[in-house]
Amino acid sequence: MRDDPLYLAWDVLCSSEGDARRVADVLQREARPDSVLVDIAATGDPALALDRITSYRVGEFFREVIVFPALDGDLSKLRVVFSRLPSAGRFWKDAMTRLLQAARETTDGVSVRLAYRGDEPRDWEHYQEAA
Repeated sequence: MRDDPLYLAWDVLCSSEGDARRVADVLQREARPDSVLVDIAATGDPALALDRITSYRVGEFFREVIVFPALDGDLSKLRVVFSRLPSAGRFWKDAMTRLLQAARETTDGVSVRLAYRGDEPRDWEHYQEAA
């Protein structure tokens, strides 16, 4: 049995305050519980049609996705917290990855770093990794 965490927090570092605002807007829009992600499973033969197209709602995997702007008072940093549902299907990691990729693709110079992985909630706006 897998032991996947209930909480993952990611720090998103942007080149500027304006870039951080754009990234936050994208994440807040794309990570709404009713937002739809599409998974396309293609056949190995390009001459054949697609095998399967499956749609998922973000709310099927996450209790909430929270975007905290101005991490540590720095307007070019964000923190994104994914609160996974215990019943989330295996596609939850793909959903999280797609959302983080949308953040990276919003503008040049965006980097994403894992800040927390675990089962206990934290004071996300002020949480710092143990040194």
